[in-house]
Amino acid sequence: MRLTADNQYRWQDTLLEAVRIGGVLAGLVLLSACSMSGTSQASHTVSVDAARVGQKMLPLEVSATGNAIAYSSFEIRPEIDGQVAGIHFREGQDVKKGYTPPRGVHRPECWRALEVERE
Repeated sequence: MRLTADNQYRWQDTLLEAVRIGGVLAGLVLLSACSMSGTSQASHTVSVDAARVGQKMLPLEVSATGNAIAYSSFEIRPEIDGQVAGIHFREGQDVKKGYTPPRGVHRPECWRALEVERE
């Protein structure tokens, strides 16, 4: 069937009328549902919890378990081959750049290699 201008307007009018009738029926159903008189008033109440507001100090420290991950890490390796005879600083002590232990501590060949490297 080929739609002409007259047929197209007839279909649009019929569809529009069906939508209007559906809207009226939906409105009637909603109005009848709202005006039911058999329901009790207690079923429409809403329970509300209340709490007293107060001001208090909160702890700045919180005890918790977890894992600590370092931001960065590094490895300390000797620049020359040799054997470490002792550690001549305390753990946590600040050591300035270029710090060398006393001369009598390491073997002489280690000191010679260090002097050659500095030149």
